[in-house]
Parts: sequence; C-alpha cells; structure tokens
Amino acid sequence: MNIVHLINFAGSSGSEKYVRTLFTRQIKQGHTVTLVYHVYGPLVDEAVAAGADTVQLAMQSVLDLQAARKLAEICRARKIDVVHTHFPRENCIAVLAKRRYPFMRVVNTSHLVFSTGFAWRVLNRFFSPNNAAVLCVCSEQLRTLSENGVCADRLRVVHNGIPPVDAAQMRTRYRASIRAEFGISDTAPVAVALARFTESKGLDIMINAMAKVHAAVPQARLIVAGTGEDFDKIQMQIRTMGLDGIVFTPGFRKDSQALLAAGDIYINTSRSGEALSFAIIEAMAMGLAPVISDAGGNPDIVDADSDWGIQFASEDTAALADILIRLMRDMPACRAMGLRAKARAETEFSEDKMYEETMKVYQA
Repeated sequence: MNIVHLINFAGSSGSEKYVRTLFTRQIKQGHTVTLVYHVYGPLVDEAVAAGADTVQLAMQSVLDLQAARKLAEICRARKIDVVHTHFPRENCIAVLAKRRYPFMRVVNTSHLVFSTGFAWRVLNRFFSPNNAAVLCVCSEQLRTLSENGVCADRLRVVHNGIPPVDAAQMRTRYRASIRAEFGISDTAPVAVALARFTESKGLDIMINAMAKVHAAVPQARLIVAGTGEDFDKIQMQIRTMGLDGIVFTPGFRKDSQALLAAGDIYINTSRSGEALSFAIIEAMAMGLAPVISDAGGNPDIVDADSDWGIQFASEDTAALADILIRLMRDMPACRAMGLRAKARAETEFSEDKMYEETMKVYQA
C-alpha cells in the first residue's frame, strides 16, 4: 500500500508521536510512506530515519487550491492509495485533491477536542462525507465532532497506543540517577507531569495543590517537564508559594521515560482541549498511579469508577490535593494502583491495537 501522511507542522508533540508510530510500523510492514508537510520540524528527520520519503508542500489555508493541486500531482505520481490527514486544514486540502485524483482514500484523525463556530460546521458538512473515515482518539472527540457537523457515519474511535515498556528495567536504570539529579531521596513520594506550559493544561492548579500537599506530606516532590508560553509564569508561582526545591521545572526533556521511572504518581490537570494523552498512557505503562482531570478524553483513560487511577473534577484544587495526600501517605496502595494502571495500558492502549484498527480503516 502507498500511503501519504499529511501534516502542516512536523513538530514534536503528541500528534506527531501518533504519526511517527503509524509510519514506522507501516514501513516495517512493507508499505511505502511519504510524509508531506508544510513547516519543517523534528518529525521530518524521524520520517527519513524510518525510511519514508518527505515532500514539503505549502498549505496556507483550509481552501488552498494550489496546495490541493500539488498534492493531487504527488498522489498521482506515487500511485497513492491512502492519504491520512492530521488536523482540519490538511483534511480539507486532501479532499480537494481527491477531486483531481479520485483513486485515493482520505482518512482523517482529529487530535483536538474543541467546539467550532458556524463556518467550520458548514465546512465539515461539506468535506467530511468525502472521508473514508474520521478517526477520533477518544469518545469525547466523537461527540464533539458530531456536534461540529462531521458526518456521523464516518466517525470511528481508535484510541492512541504505545509500545510495550519494561518498567522494571527502566526503574532499575534511571530511578536513582534522576532522583539524585534533583536531590530527591529514595523514599520520597514523587509526582511527575509532562505538559506544555499553557493555560489549557492547568499547571497553576497543580502548583496550588502541591502547596497543600507539601504542608501535609513534607517529603513530597513534583517534577513538571515541558515548556511553553506560561513557563516563566509558573516558575514565578512556584517561587511565590515557597515551593523552590519542592517543585522542579527542568524544561523540555528528551528523557521523559527516565523522568517517569523516577516517579510514583502521574498528574494531569488539563482544563480543556485534551484528546487522549500519550503522556498519561506512558506513565501508566511505567507503573505510575494516574491522577487526572475529567477534561476532554481523560475519562476514556480513567473514569469515575476506575481502580487503576483517580479522576477529579477539572479546576478542583482541593480534591486534587486530597487525592495526592492520600496516595502519598499510603505508598503500598499507590504502587498497587500503579500496577493496575500498567495492566490497563498494556491491554487497552497498546500500539499493536491502535495500528491494527487503523489499518482496517485504510483497507475497508
């Protein structure tokens, strides 16, 4: 099968991780893959390393007819069977290209959860019937896209998936060294978060909760890795609340799995826009107990009745603090929850399952 992955910005977030997972597996299975992108980023080099072709294509707007014409030419020359688009702009351009090269199937994955205005609802009603399928990574996304005018019979839920991880080996290799890097004792309860420093991620809620946690469990520590426009704002909050040496913000880290291996609890405080977080699933696979808000697709990972994690109402700082205090005061129970979370990640959110379900959509 000849496949195009179409993405405007070839960056390094969870969406690009999803694309990388697919094209790497597809190439290993003998398919031919071309990554077509507009803005250069790390995903381009990763595609080349995996054995994909790459083509840069300017995509200036949703209705970029020139981009659609050029994409159709690329697909005709390469006899493309499937164009897998990522995000709405790319999908509209691919559907327009299909009018010039009707032999390809257009599959779209929606990576975000948000409600649109009237104009997008009209566009969705026009464009989405031309998709072979619109993949949703969580149930909330399916509901929202249906309200946003996407053709209901095109919608499919396919959860994000991750490869298997040897958590015991990772902890043996990294737990002591990462804790030593931050001056954290071997016995201290440690929470970890991997997030962009933006308003939607609710990191201010996390810091406020951590002040209450530290008062009740003085040895507790928090590592929040990532960067973004609110990085300085969050650091100021940490200093103002006297949490220097308690909360650590090391910035963007390439060794995210090593950071997870040093932790006991994973926190997600997203307010909105969360689809299905790779970071939460990766933390679960590492054996961390997940404590996550009820925003977006998070309930697909941990619902109100789960015994493999705890959900709290978004914005409820007091509830988050109480949960963390309870877990950190009973580390055997926390570790037992982490083991259940690991089992859940391996069965429900595996890379194998995601890949197989996606390829069935390609071939349907």
